[in-house]
Amino acid sequence: MASGKLGKTVRASELERKPVDFKAVASRIQSVISTIQKHDSVERFCGLGAKVEFGQAMFVDEHSIKLNGKIYSAKTWVIATGSSPSIPSIQGLDKTPFLTNREIFSLDHLPCSMIFLGEVLYPPRWPRRSAVWEAG
Repeated sequence: MASGKLGKTVRASELERKPVDFKAVASRIQSVISTIQKHDSVERFCGLGAKVEFGQAMFVDEHSIKLNGKIYSAKTWVIATGSSPSIPSIQGLDKTPFLTNREIFSLDHLPCSMIFLGEVLYPPRWPRRSAVWEAG
């Protein structure tokens, strides 16, 4: 990429690390999550006329799914899988304290070090957050 050739590669060790008020960062994250949750509830969607069902779905054909023993049909589907953590089967992980995307935003202090394992579906999201956490 042409723009990549114009920039300078900088190692993390070369960056100036400034102190971060992690409690303020964590508080802001919790505030944003709280705001989003108000707009992302079953009650809200039902109030807007949507039918919300939970369970293990299976497409029967292009316009139908089977869910909880019932067949539902629609012209268009929205796949909303949420962001529930999937714990990988890594030997020894059950004996190691770790955080998932659920607990990480509840931290009240900046970890001394952190390693991210797993697949990130939105690549720009985690690196930005990890850069904030590593800044201490």
